[in-house]
Amino acid sequence: MRWQGKSYYGQTFRLNYDIQGQGFIRRAIIGTWMGDQYDWGDSYFGKVRVISLWAETRPRDNLSLDVDGRVVWEYYRSGKLDETKKVVNFRVTYFPTRDLFIRVFLPLNPGTGMYTVNALLSWEYRPLSRFYIAYNEHREKGVGLVDRIIVAKVSYLWNL
Repeated sequence: MRWQGKSYYGQTFRLNYDIQGQGFIRRAIIGTWMGDQYDWGDSYFGKVRVISLWAETRPRDNLSLDVDGRVVWEYYRSGKLDETKKVVNFRVTYFPTRDLFIRVFLPLNPGTGMYTVNALLSWEYRPLSRFYIAYNEHREKGVGLVDRIIVAKVSYLWNL
């Protein structure tokens, strides 16, 4: 067992298939892994099995679409199934002009009914100087809107 950033991993087996091309799908990775893992949410060390799919496409030179889906089965140390998680993430990046970009990230968790929208607008108004507007919204099934945050930031490069 060893520490790797956010969690402890024991013995792990991974298998990935990486597809790259110049067509509609620029890159795709299909993977699976299983191994020992510490579950921080439930405070136990058990086994996990994961199937994942990640794909990126660029319908235009200034537009990128990504999708990342995972099904995770978490097991107690005894081998009994604790929970199954299904997570889907969508990301859209669009450059209307060379110095302006918009990125939208949609992490969806259909199993728990939690939905989030994260958006970022960035404008380079001078070389190496940017203006950002970030928008985050979190919703849950049965509760509705949990929180909404809007933040603006200006970065400016001074000639010293």
